[in-house]
Amino acid sequence: MLFFVNKLQYFINIEVVGVAWSTLEDDLKSSMNVDELFEAHLKFLRKIEDGCLLSQEHFEKVQTIRSVFDQIVRFETLAKKIYSETESFASFPEDNPEFQTNLIKHTITLGNIRHVYQQMVRSFLDIIKNQSNQTLSTLSWSLNYSDFYTAIALPSR
Repeated sequence: MLFFVNKLQYFINIEVVGVAWSTLEDDLKSSMNVDELFEAHLKFLRKIEDGCLLSQEHFEKVQTIRSVFDQIVRFETLAKKIYSETESFASFPEDNPEFQTNLIKHTITLGNIRHVYQQMVRSFLDIIKNQSNQTLSTLSWSLNYSDFYTAIALPSR
């Protein structure tokens, strides 16, 4: 999960904002009047909007990313709950039947979160892998460089 967040953050900061900023600097240096400055800035904003998947055409991608983040939040919530319960049963948790029951429930919930998370990431990769936008294809490759998610079967729709 951390890998996904880090790769997405890198993509936005370096591949989108960094490249757009460099282009903006070049365009500003070559501008001869205020209209060209204004046009360079608009071009920069359009690149940022498109690259950060904020334009309307990327709605499906954003929804899928949101689903991935929802699973990450579910995982964090479960991890905090397990930690809290473990602290409360700190003395001899293996002898406590309530702890054992909760641990089994949490293991099942964790498996569910893992399964849904992997499906959401795979779905996102399927959406972006065949994009004409080379930058999105690069993101797809970097998120799935070991083909881990390719091996996960998606449910039929």
